[in-house]
Amino acid sequence: MDNDTTTAAVAAAQAAARRRAVIGAIALLAVGALGALVAVFWIAEGLDAASLEAFMRGLGGWGPVAIVALMVLHCFVPFPAELVALGAGALFGVAMGAALVWLGAMLGAALSFALARRLGRPFVAAMLSQKGLAKLDAWTERQGTVSLLAARLAPVVAFNLVNYAAGLTAVRWPVFLWTTAVGIVPITLICATFGATMRTLDGWVTAALLAAAALTLAAGWALARRRGK
Repeated sequence: MDNDTTTAAVAAAQAAARRRAVIGAIALLAVGALGALVAVFWIAEGLDAASLEAFMRGLGGWGPVAIVALMVLHCFVPFPAELVALGAGALFGVAMGAALVWLGAMLGAALSFALARRLGRPFVAAMLSQKGLAKLDAWTERQGTVSLLAARLAPVVAFNLVNYAAGLTAVRWPVFLWTTAVGIVPITLICATFGATMRTLDGWVTAALLAAAALTLAAGWALARRRGK
């Protein structure tokens, strides 16, 4: 009876591993296909906020969906998410542009965190370079609530690396979600504001945006130092 139970448990574990492998393969293929589409668009149109804004404007009512989708994709395919935020701000204004970027970033962060936690290190290794993995391991050793919030406020470590690293640690879902939700607000608002005002930008607006960015980075740095003590 014990042997039968053990055999059944092993078979179930193997089946679960195969399911995870299939899910991981499908996820990688989907991400690769979407990444190829983004690359083709930006190679053809030029990688700048103005061309992205024009592309979004051409989508009409689908523009907000495209912004959210691009921010989700950014969590798997590295490209400058700041350009998306600039385009969103220019097209929809500060409030709506920032909200769309924030929503997409949160969805992408939750998805990559869940995949890393579900599929484990093999999935993350397939998504990152060796250098990226080394950075991930170094960050993981210092993980914690303060480290998560500091990494979001002062994004020295790439956004997607933090998602993967947190998924491989014991960080709880609520902690991951609230630190991400709060931590990405400043940079999202700064980029959306810059995008919304870049055509009429004057010295005072520029100074205010630079000051806000500096304060955000300083807050993240202070939290990181506090964590290191």
